[in-house]
Amino acid sequence: MQHPFLQNLKGLFIYLGMWVIVGIIHFLVLVYLKEMSWVNALITSLISNGIFSVLGFFLWYTVSYNRPTKSIISNLFFSHLLIASTTILIWYSLSNFLIGQIIEGKDKFVTSVVIPPMVFFYIILILIYYLIIYYKDLQGKLQDENFLKESLRTTELNLLKSQINPHFLFNSLNSISSLTHISATKANEMIQSLSEYLRYSISFPDKERVELRTEIDNIHRFLAIEKIRFGDRLSYEFSYDIACLDTLIPPMILQPIFENAVKHGVYESIDTIHIATRMEKKEQYLEIVVENNFEVSTSPKTGTKLGLRNCSDRLRILYGNENLIQTSVVGNIYSAKLLIPYELK
Repeated sequence: MQHPFLQNLKGLFIYLGMWVIVGIIHFLVLVYLKEMSWVNALITSLISNGIFSVLGFFLWYTVSYNRPTKSIISNLFFSHLLIASTTILIWYSLSNFLIGQIIEGKDKFVTSVVIPPMVFFYIILILIYYLIIYYKDLQGKLQDENFLKESLRTTELNLLKSQINPHFLFNSLNSISSLTHISATKANEMIQSLSEYLRYSISFPDKERVELRTEIDNIHRFLAIEKIRFGDRLSYEFSYDIACLDTLIPPMILQPIFENAVKHGVYESIDTIHIATRMEKKEQYLEIVVENNFEVSTSPKTGTKLGLRNCSDRLRILYGNENLIQTSVVGNIYSAKLLIPYELK
């Protein structure tokens, strides 16, 4: 593991700054409490703290090897007892020798003054190193956790997306099969429309957002396919502000809504079913409302509601909100409302 104070200049300046502060305090103690001359106090402080700062710098490598996760407490204690003793012995001997070559008399190295603080500094420095290791380990675990969450999120989204095309394709192929007995021309026309629709779904497999205009174009393809089969029994209209067309929404998010409207509206009615779509910006949301009439007298199919559940799950995963899709029935009007957080490209 790279030394934390060597990762950038800022870290190195922080480490040096710590020892400058310690050196100043040490200098003041020697001058005012031990009545040492300021010159000798300065020399003592510079040599003593300079040597310990170098030794303390290399203590990182012993700490990174002797982690609590890799050693039991007793081993860790005796290991640091040995390292501390060796470090302080080297520091004291070297400092005492160098200072003794410069300072003579009563201002020589004073053991009672310098050793206890250096033991304290050793403990503080070791604790700082362990805190750095703990922080780095925690950051690594958080990154791994976020990576796993993102991977799970992507996998779940891809699974939900993969459920859309087979479901719609199954219905479309059934429609084409029926049309081949009625009109080969309409069957061929529907195959071409289906081809364009599927080309869109293949074009955006990895994207989490597309422009609303792109999604509307795709819905027009979907409705055109259904229009070939149902003819006058199906009509539709779109109402939206032009400014909303640049809004980003999840690809294929509207298809389950319209498929549900066709399935539970047109499929179960002999009269014309009208699908009205309204899109407008409401505060921080893009509000999309899809309404269709249905025959009240017709017993509705139970269904699995896979499409709506799929839509709801995708919105929950993408935006972290479980209440972004709402459905209601008033009289013979079924309404599905999507609230998509407003986002521009």
